[in-house]
Amino acid sequence: MPTKCIRLGACVLLFSVSLPGTDSAAIGLPTLGYFIRQSPLELRPVRGVPGAAAIAVPLLLPLGTTQVLVAPGQQYAVIEREQEGFAAFLLDGSVPGAIIPIRGAVTAPDFLSFSPSGTSAALVSRAAGRLQVIGALPLAPQLVRDIDIGVLADVPDCVAVSDDGGSVLYSALGAVYALLPDDSSRLIVAARRASISFFPRGAVAAIGDPDAGALWLFKGLAEAAALMAAGLPGLRQMAPSRDGRLLFATDGITQRIWTVTVADGSVSECLLPVIPAQLEPLRSADTFLISYRPGEPGWIVFRQAGGLASVFVPGPPREARQDIQ
Repeated sequence: MPTKCIRLGACVLLFSVSLPGTDSAAIGLPTLGYFIRQSPLELRPVRGVPGAAAIAVPLLLPLGTTQVLVAPGQQYAVIEREQEGFAAFLLDGSVPGAIIPIRGAVTAPDFLSFSPSGTSAALVSRAAGRLQVIGALPLAPQLVRDIDIGVLADVPDCVAVSDDGGSVLYSALGAVYALLPDDSSRLIVAARRASISFFPRGAVAAIGDPDAGALWLFKGLAEAAALMAAGLPGLRQMAPSRDGRLLFATDGITQRIWTVTVADGSVSECLLPVIPAQLEPLRSADTFLISYRPGEPGWIVFRQAGGLASVFVPGPPREARQDIQ
């Protein structure tokens, strides 16, 4: 349970109570999510609930794993293995799950982007010259689109895909484009360094323009994108609520996060204890990892009645972090 609560505007800061120092103390507790460390590569479950959680010992990864990307909702991760390529790796608390190969995906892509519910993913490889869309994740992954990036407006620096894999938006050359069924592109809105996020279970997407501090709503190819909200300077990562009614957007410059109501474009602001470095959806609805450095506490934001709350998760216990220098 939290020991202290301080209201900051619409946001509540909760000080977490650490669980006892061994991973056995977390047995029987729910898995809140997973934190990734890149070097050395490890995936650590976070056990407990916001306000009373702890980082557990690393999960045993499949032999030869070189990359881990956890999908929204954190029911699985996409892993890349030496000599074996990509696979979906099912996550079940602290127990390693099944490994399901993803056939046909290029190796070592420049980036991979998940759909909002994690049922599809898009990846881009400059070296291979491909933009690929993978559908039916995680149980029956299949390559549903495989496009030569030479036919695009330019090499994408950001790609977003809908849950069904049927709609793709990408940014290039200071603009956002929709990828059409014939692999041609249509200009949607001019926006440099754009952020793009589809909403769950549909082809509606939000497009963020950090220079203008504006959010655009894309409802499909039949109508022009409409301005949804403004006055959001420095907006960075975006993620929808699980019901699709809200959009969360971080400020990459100051310690705040915005909540935008999709229906009317109204905006509320929440002050944070740290500058959010990420906005990764965890297992619980509308719960996000916003900051984590190996060996240090992590910070989580979650939605509750009356607004957002932020809470830190204590770093791993001393005996569990012998390899951290």
